[in-house]
Amino acid sequence: MLLARCGGDSGNPLEPTTYDLAGPWSYAEIIGDAALGVSCADAGEILVTQNGPRFTARGWQDGQCSGPGGIVPFADSFVITQGTVSGSKISFRIDPCPYTGTAYGAAPDSATGTITCTVSSQGTTLHLTGTWQVRR
Repeated sequence: MLLARCGGDSGNPLEPTTYDLAGPWSYAEIIGDAALGVSCADAGEILVTQNGPRFTARGWQDGQCSGPGGIVPFADSFVITQGTVSGSKISFRIDPCPYTGTAYGAAPDSATGTITCTVSSQGTTLHLTGTWQVRR
């Protein structure tokens, strides 16, 4: 369950944007800690609500993580907070992880980006990095 878990609003002024992110999106992500041999992949759907350059979303994900202990499937809902779009740059947070990326297309019709965060789970600290993408 890692789409859902890594900072946020930097306090910088947002650039104007004409991008309308509101509505349904399909997403996928891959994230892991190579040093610990942990990797996760998941996909799902999100529904974005936008107010000017700020947005939030609710979503659902299905995926699996693999590591030294084997493969663990998961399915869960999540909330996106602190979403901003500034020009074509997008940032948001799925606690406790920050996501950053770039929107593409006139509406836009897709976005891709990166995830980098540190989380503790069951006494182990994971330094997670990965990529995400969304499409209309």
